[in-house]
Amino acid sequence: MKKHYLPVFVLAGMMAACSGNNAEQQTDHSVTKAILDTQAQPQPQMPADPPAVKNDSAAGQPATQIACYYFMGNSSHDAPPEKTAEKWVDDFISKMKTDGLPHAGNVFLHNGAGPMGAEWNPHSDLLVAGFFEGRKDTSDIHFFVDDFNFDGKTVFSGKYYSPEKNGVYYWFSLTEQNWNVGRHLPSDKEKTEICAQRNIPVSSWVDNTCTVARIAVTAGKGKEMIRSQDYFIVAFGE
Repeated sequence: MKKHYLPVFVLAGMMAACSGNNAEQQTDHSVTKAILDTQAQPQPQMPADPPAVKNDSAAGQPATQIACYYFMGNSSHDAPPEKTAEKWVDDFISKMKTDGLPHAGNVFLHNGAGPMGAEWNPHSDLLVAGFFEGRKDTSDIHFFVDDFNFDGKTVFSGKYYSPEKNGVYYWFSLTEQNWNVGRHLPSDKEKTEICAQRNIPVSSWVDNTCTVARIAVTAGKGKEMIRSQDYFIVAFGE
């Protein structure tokens, strides 16, 4: 499978510091060569015990959202970009802060052309974005693919507290090689979770056809920690 890589850009001054009570923005545009050329180092590992919340309010938990999009809107690197990567990310963040997470293009809706709604033969980088309601602190939000931590190890990433929306927006990019680091055949537990999201029986899962990359974001510490996650489901074939 041919690999493609997102060009390394330095995104400077993407967002101005937000004013208001406890307003805070953190952006991290550092590039770790080991991540882009090999794979992420699995440290720290994602805690397994905090409650996982997906795009909804659970009992006693604030609402969370997590979504995933093809970087620059392309499922393949073959299409020439209409914008620079910096401009595309800047426009995405501005729109997200105004209108919320876009519904169109969210691959976590699992409406792809492959089995189980998988994305069929994807060869693209991704942009993951989401929202934690009721949070102000951006320092305790961490990014994962499977158990591999990607804090500060992607080309584009950031966290932004919105006083108007009373919560924290976040975003981070993943190269094709990054999400392949955590891609695996799903466990029975993961199959059950994915099928429950789509309201379909687990028996309908096509074994050994689809692989998944579990993408997760944690917020908080200790017993107060919550995890927002979903699965990038892919299938390859002729």
